[in-house]
Amino acid sequence: MTNNTIKIMTYNMHKGFGAGNISFNIHEMRDSITNEFPDLLFVQEILGKHTRKEKRHDTWPDQSQPEFIADGNWPYFSYSKHAKYLTGHHGNAIFSKFVLSDIKHVTLSKFPRSSRGILYSMVFPFGDSRPIHLMCVHFGMLKTNRNSQINNLIELLLSLNKEHGIILAGDFNDWRVEDTTQMEYALNFKEAYKNFTGDYAKTYPAMKPLLKNDRIYYKGVDLIEAKCLDSKIWKGLSDHLPLVATFSLI
Repeated sequence: MTNNTIKIMTYNMHKGFGAGNISFNIHEMRDSITNEFPDLLFVQEILGKHTRKEKRHDTWPDQSQPEFIADGNWPYFSYSKHAKYLTGHHGNAIFSKFVLSDIKHVTLSKFPRSSRGILYSMVFPFGDSRPIHLMCVHFGMLKTNRNSQINNLIELLLSLNKEHGIILAGDFNDWRVEDTTQMEYALNFKEAYKNFTGDYAKTYPAMKPLLKNDRIYYKGVDLIEAKCLDSKIWKGLSDHLPLVATFSLI
């Protein structure tokens, strides 16, 4: 990072488990994420609590997963519990090198166990007077649900100050690239990996990615680079691959 660039990562952590929920990889995930040095980290499916699973794994951290990931790496973070069940909860999180302000949790589903949502915040990088809006998103598996969720997201985006930068990242579950295009066209958003390479990244399933689930959208900042982290180590950690993008502040 230089004094006018920021590095973004988005990652569906699958609650710290590998594909099939067999291997518990939270320690390896934290190390691999840290080695990328992102200034802002957007995470989906991160566990806030799970009383049953934590008893089954000797390597389960004493801290919650958001606290464990943040510890010593990102001084600021926010977690929103979007899915709640008897044994705990999981949701979205934003980790930041900059102070997070105006934090909001927007629920997009009425079903507690599979609730989807948006975690919103603002940052003022390097003391800049012009903030960047941040949104960490996880949309539903069903097309009908996604359409409603995207409409809610568009309403939220339209309410923001158009002079500010926006970074919108997460798991959109729009693997056919049919639903999110309305947002791109209506609001003049660009997707980082597509703008850098010519197509959306295939991020799921991690071992043999075929589906274009994960995205980093942006507006009001300049893209420098975007990539999908698809090395062997990443393929064995979660069921998703992470995306990384570097931006220059306008």
